[in-house]
Amino acid sequence: MAVQHPSRPLVGALAVVAGLALAWTIAWYYIASTVTMRLEGWAEARRAEGLTVTYGGLVVTGFPLAWDVRLAGPAVAGAGSAAWAWQGEALEARFTPMNYRDVALRLPGDHRIAAGGGTLSGTWLVRAASPEGRILLHPDGRLDRLEFDFADATLVRLPDERAFQVVRLRGSATLPRPSAEARAETFAVNIDLDSLSPIEPPVANFGPVVKTVRLDMVAKGRLPSGRFGEALRAWRDNGGTLEVNHLTVRWGPIDADINGTLALDAQDRPLGAFSARWRGYNETVDALLVSGHIGPWPAAGTKLALGALARQQSDSGRQIELPITLQDGRVYIVGIPVMRLAPLRLD
Repeated sequence: MAVQHPSRPLVGALAVVAGLALAWTIAWYYIASTVTMRLEGWAEARRAEGLTVTYGGLVVTGFPLAWDVRLAGPAVAGAGSAAWAWQGEALEARFTPMNYRDVALRLPGDHRIAAGGGTLSGTWLVRAASPEGRILLHPDGRLDRLEFDFADATLVRLPDERAFQVVRLRGSATLPRPSAEARAETFAVNIDLDSLSPIEPPVANFGPVVKTVRLDMVAKGRLPSGRFGEALRAWRDNGGTLEVNHLTVRWGPIDADINGTLALDAQDRPLGAFSARWRGYNETVDALLVSGHIGPWPAAGTKLALGALARQQSDSGRQIELPITLQDGRVYIVGIPVMRLAPLRLD
């Protein structure tokens, strides 16, 4: 009986496939072998810009369609007056051959974040059950945009180690190109926070859970080098401001949307002008009454006055629009002083 042999076209096709597979395997391992060199080059470029960049071991996996990089103990710190720093337990990044400047991230383990000075300083530990993220890079390697999406996150304030739980924490930070203009945008931040607890409310009826916080804010004005307090005062004197494009807060009876501008006055006190759209004002006054913060007659008068200022919404609800001013060390609502503001401790 004659033995059947594979046809020559089939053998040729198999040889081409095998050759392509071999070529791609060699290419993948070659690129993987250069990841360490490329990463160190990126780190050196950032160090030349004044940043401190360190990391421990590096492992590359992901064959055949991507390059998955895992860094142990990464840390980045700024050399500027804000004294910001980030240190993580690990960082996992995925590069693809189609777009190496769009990098998917995972941030497993504990991550320590610190920034600022004096009253405006803070150090936090962050960890999440689902720690996803993404970075977009400029062609020259500088960070353009950072995005994060943490589910079931724990935030620990240091050094008192007070812990907060967040069902979901999402956000982004954008860094425009450096500019010498005094009023140029220096960074933009968006934060979406769902279900933050436990909170010690100033009014018990507000409850220990902040349901929603949405923040869209842009910083304008360059923060110069030097000590934090001196730099912040120079930023103020050169017209630096924080533009709050949108802030939403839903906490107990409070349902408010706020926008405005925030700065510092000559005595290091908050200075600003805001517009607030407030729903649930009657329920808020009732909470203040039940908690004993105001009496029955003032509560009735306040509800009557606010009701006169309120307007009907298309969804049959009612909201009130209030001007809020921070000036001369006081908070004014509709021109009425309601509380004092102490100077910030910047040093």
